[in-house]
Amino acid sequence: MKKAFVFLICIFLLVGCGEKEKPTSSSNSADNSSSNQNTNSNPTEVDPDVGKYDVDFYLFHLSYCEHCQEEMAWIESIKNDYPYLKIHTYEIDTSKEREEIYNKVREQMGITSDYVPLTIIGEDFYVGFSESKGRKFLRNVNERSKKDYCDVVGTILEDGDVQACIEHNKGFFVK
Repeated sequence: MKKAFVFLICIFLLVGCGEKEKPTSSSNSADNSSSNQNTNSNPTEVDPDVGKYDVDFYLFHLSYCEHCQEEMAWIESIKNDYPYLKIHTYEIDTSKEREEIYNKVREQMGITSDYVPLTIIGEDFYVGFSESKGRKFLRNVNERSKKDYCDVVGTILEDGDVQACIEHNKGFFVK
C-alpha cells in the first residue's frame, strides 16, 4: 500500500496538478471516507476552494472481484486525506436489495455495462479500476468539492428528478 502511495506521489510530481479529468465513484451507505484531486495529503494548500462541498463517491462491487478489492484497498489508503469525500459502497452479491439498487442506478443513468467495479461520482461513471482511474477519481472529486453539484445516484435513490440533476451538472466537468 505504501509503495502505491509513493508511486502516486511520484506520478503527481511528474505530471503536475493542472490536468483535469472527471472520475466517478460509488460506495455503501454504511461507509464514509475522503478523497482528493491531488495525491498530496492537503489539497486545500494547492486550491483553497477544494473541500468546500462534500462529494459522494459510489462504488458497486462484488465480494470475490479482484479489481473491486484493489479499489477498496485504494479507497482505504486515501480516505483520511479527503474528509469531504463521502464513500458509499454496495457489495451487490450480498443482498437482493443492493443488487436492485445497482440495476436501478445503471438503468436510470444509461449504463449498459454490468461489470464491476462500477464507480460513480455525480453523473460520471467508471467501470474497472486502475491506479490511473484512481487519479481521475481524485481530480473529479476535488473539482466537484469546489462547487455545489447534484448527486445523481442520491437523486435516483430518493426517486428524484434525475434529468434535472444531470442538467444542473452539465458543463461542470469534462471527462
